[in-house]
Amino acid sequence: PLRYCFSHNYRVSLSVAKTRKAVICIPTYNERDGIQAIVPEIFSITKNIKNWDVHILVADDTSPDKTYEVVKKMQKTFPKLHLLLNKEKVGLGGAYLKAFTHAIDNLEADYVFEMDGDGQHPTDIIPNFLMEADNGADFIIGSRYISGGENRGVLHVIHARDHAFQWSEPCVAQKRPQSR
Repeated sequence: PLRYCFSHNYRVSLSVAKTRKAVICIPTYNERDGIQAIVPEIFSITKNIKNWDVHILVADDTSPDKTYEVVKKMQKTFPKLHLLLNKEKVGLGGAYLKAFTHAIDNLEADYVFEMDGDGQHPTDIIPNFLMEADNGADFIIGSRYISGGENRGVLHVIHARDHAFQWSEPCVAQKRPQSR
């Protein structure tokens, strides 16, 4: 199974009893079939997790296969499914940046997940990631490059309220020191 590692270099004081919001950002481009499978799977896996309000934000680059239309239909069934429709193709990195900004600024996310829409990232480890966030982790990463990992993709989570991070080495992030 995919293993995960955590950095606890910077802890925040969080009440476990307080409900927090996690937004899973999924950029799409011609992912019509994949998104139909992954959205119900995520909501099924996360529906009984206490203290977490889990939302999904799909950032679609106006896919030629009309992935965004599938998402709009699914929003009728899943009220915590959001759509950010880019009028032109901004690419994977651009879609993630727009989605993260939207999740933090508009959806008021406490934690932001990065996940692919094609099923590469395993959804079954989301509850483990949320548990580590409950334990105070600011940055959580699943990796195929650590002992016991496998090639199922990499999943990242950041604490959105303190989202200025400095990458120091794989699987570890630290809070960037405040400038004086």
